[in-house]
Amino acid sequence: MEQNKVIYDWLTFTTRIHSLTDVIELLGLIDIKFENMKGRYCYQDRLNFGGINIMYNGREDMGICVEFSGQGCREFETYGNGDYQAIFDLINEHWDKDNEKRQMNISRLDVAYDDFLGLLDLNYLMKAVQNGDYVSRMKRAGVFWDNLDGVTVYHGSDKSSNVYIRIYNKLIEQKVVRKKSVDENIKHWVRCEIKLKDDTARGFIKLSNDIRKNYFDVLNNYLRYVVPTDNTTN
Repeated sequence: MEQNKVIYDWLTFTTRIHSLTDVIELLGLIDIKFENMKGRYCYQDRLNFGGINIMYNGREDMGICVEFSGQGCREFETYGNGDYQAIFDLINEHWDKDNEKRQMNISRLDVAYDDFLGLLDLNYLMKAVQNGDYVSRMKRAGVFWDNLDGVTVYHGSDKSSNVYIRIYNKLIEQKVVRKKSVDENIKHWVRCEIKLKDDTARGFIKLSNDIRKNYFDVLNNYLRYVVPTDNTTN
């Protein structure tokens, strides 16, 4: 049986101090055959391997941008060295509050908790949000329903918030939306995902190297569900 776990599920960072070869070596992907593709984010060129993209040939001050999607994170762990901490340590070492001097930067980091044991009850969380039974540092919260994805509970704004929390049925997403095969023994798979951008992403990587502890410390700082009490007197 799958055990509940915390994983990195997106990473975007830039570096001005590494060459293209340096970056590939840093990621442990020297034996990978990348495909040359058209760039993104104002970069002219891009090396691609599945969900891993390395953008280069932008303006002189843009350096190189590395982006892992969720799939890219799994590929980094399988085909690269999977050493996130080495990347984070370098970013912290070469980051400066003055943007003009910033040699490395992190712009997005997604950290996800996968529940296979039934600890996260989407129906309960949906009702809690609808009833206001939560304490959150984000002003926006809600529930949306998709015929394919099922119920998704969210806190914050995906586009404008530096912290966005999304809780959804990952099992349905994988089987129905993405048409991927899933171990038939998995009957429950709910994901609680924290999307961190800019300073909040860097705040996360400045914490300890214990991803599980960091995840729950951040989650508890931004969101708590509460049990309503009946203060009515007879």
